[in-house]
Amino acid sequence: MPKRPWLVESDKPSYQVLKWIGGGGFGQVFKVLRGGQTVACKQVHTDNAEAALDEYDHMRSLRGAPHIATLHDGLEFNRKTNSLSFFMDYYKGKDLDRQVQMLRGAAERFTESQIIEIGYQVAVALEFCHSRNILHQDMKPMNVLLYESWNPVTQRDVPDLYVADFGIASHVQTIGTRLTGQRGTPGYEAPEIRGQGYQAAFSQKSDVYAFGCILYRLCTLGDPVILDDIKPSDIPAEYSMDVLSLISSMLSSDRDERPTAVQVKEVLAALALKLFSSTSATCRSCHREFISNKALHKHLKKTGHGRKDALPAPTIDAAKLPIQTGDGLTIRGVASAPTQYHFDHDCEDDQDEVSDPSPCIVCMRHFKTKQKFFKHLHGVQHYRSPNYVSKRRANDELDVDAEKADKRLKNWVVKDMDRHE
Repeated sequence: MPKRPWLVESDKPSYQVLKWIGGGGFGQVFKVLRGGQTVACKQVHTDNAEAALDEYDHMRSLRGAPHIATLHDGLEFNRKTNSLSFFMDYYKGKDLDRQVQMLRGAAERFTESQIIEIGYQVAVALEFCHSRNILHQDMKPMNVLLYESWNPVTQRDVPDLYVADFGIASHVQTIGTRLTGQRGTPGYEAPEIRGQGYQAAFSQKSDVYAFGCILYRLCTLGDPVILDDIKPSDIPAEYSMDVLSLISSMLSSDRDERPTAVQVKEVLAALALKLFSSTSATCRSCHREFISNKALHKHLKKTGHGRKDALPAPTIDAAKLPIQTGDGLTIRGVASAPTQYHFDHDCEDDQDEVSDPSPCIVCMRHFKTKQKFFKHLHGVQHYRSPNYVSKRRANDELDVDAEKADKRLKNWVVKDMDRHE
């Protein structure tokens, strides 16, 4: 087996396995306790020792890079199990693909700001890899890890993301193309390497194509198929044309026409500034952001959401946005620009009681305390059950016969939601 000066051989591992996380034919990943610290351990059989050592070397050269999984010191060879083990930070939020599956199961979707921030963080990681002449060669949502648990439906803030799994990555001496065996995951393979066997010409633009497939999956929640030269209008997602056009350019069959990771990052940064400009607006019903009132009105007309639902997005000083240059690139927090909730202004003395805001399901107002929340419900009769409210209004205010009330319940609920009394 190839030797490394930092390779430690023993019959007993230095860690305690807590649980199995995942794995495949190349290796298994475990959550372990090592030196009093919870970390992730990748265990690889010595049949794949050369690839495991290459992955360790790649991650060592990228250690400290923004949005790339952090490698720990120590590479162990267990003579009893005939396996190699190395260690990384343990990320509680699992992988990005699980968020996609959760949203698809709940019939929800990512907001545009969340997609932009996710894309920016991945672009920063990919840019750093390419600046070190490292090709990832297996970009996909399963290899993007979340620092902490996240529910994109209830939490608009995107946590820190980290690109991981450099098991089939390659280092090139110069920026350009590397002839390798066919690598990657079906659905995320660029056309120049798809079906080419051992003559696959992999380049930085091949990583960009796979990155475009990731953004496509975030927008559509569907599995990417062959997406070569897909037009923005053919992407089945209701996001701005700027975002869809960027994805379309990344999925060009001609790799020379694809943008670089640096260019993708710059476009996403510009979109973030544009999205949170003073002209943007938000749909109050579904909380989607739009770059202009025109785009919002088009959405309202198509979905039937009330026009009065829209809240202007907060004005953000571009100079104060955490978009930096250099190795410390980050856009963390752009998607979490303060939301203009309708808090009760009478609650200023209750700052110590503030917890998660309680929403009114009828008018979508938020309150800092349960006392204010229930006072609102009883005051305007916005109870949690729209059916109860609709029956009461149908009998008391619309003055209709009880026999005909049920026929008008559905129409009334829509009108009441639009009025947001």
